[in-house]
Amino acid sequence: MSRQSPQRAVLVMAKAPFPGEVKTRLANVIGPGAAAELQRAFLLDTLAALAGGTWAAGRSPRVGLVVPDRRHADALRTLIPSTFELMVQPRPGLMAGIAHAFSWAEDQGIALLAVTEADSPSLPPGHVAAAFELLEGVHRGVSLGPCDDGGYYLVAGTGLSAGTAADLFEGQSYESSTICAQTVARARSRGIYAALGPTWYDVDTVDELGRLQHELAGRDDGVEHTRRLLASWPPSAGRLDALLPSP
Repeated sequence: MSRQSPQRAVLVMAKAPFPGEVKTRLANVIGPGAAAELQRAFLLDTLAALAGGTWAAGRSPRVGLVVPDRRHADALRTLIPSTFELMVQPRPGLMAGIAHAFSWAEDQGIALLAVTEADSPSLPPGHVAAAFELLEGVHRGVSLGPCDDGGYYLVAGTGLSAGTAADLFEGQSYESSTICAQTVARARSRGIYAALGPTWYDVDTVDELGRLQHELAGRDDGVEHTRRLLASWPPSAGRLDALLPSP
């Protein structure tokens, strides 16, 4: 009998597309309504890519969302297919949500978990697989997907207890510009294996939105919700091409 691959899952830290509560840096330029539309498109494209990805290593993919509260959960349940699991984090804050995700994985017997966001809708599927591959054969460790701005678009882990995850993600005040490097250093200081996967980018600013628009112009597959939105930008958001830098 062949050896079965360990159970894997991906959880997306997500908010419902409430205007004024999402993509706030972009909202300052394009308006809260347009930013909320982007949030919706980014999330749907992220979930579609994860559900159809090869990262599950031959097993049925298990994809879910971690949301900040019941209000967001109720709104998202009407937006996303019921096949995606949805859980409300018990403590507020992004890092508390990540820690809760690993606590859930421990309870569920998930051997390899990746936690990401919906800020990188064009993330290559291979980047998720690469994060898992870095943890193959590791007893206790994390792998992070670095962003150009010093953050990370994904953190994967194996063998992390609830207490270890809480200490790693909530036990220190991280700076957004160095959080990836700080997390790696904190993990290693506690004897936890830590590695870096391929670099990608989040879309949090107008420049990054321009980068995404330029990238999508050169391909005709995937990222359908975002592609359609950028191709028919609503008048209320103004002319997108006037806001974005030239490629």
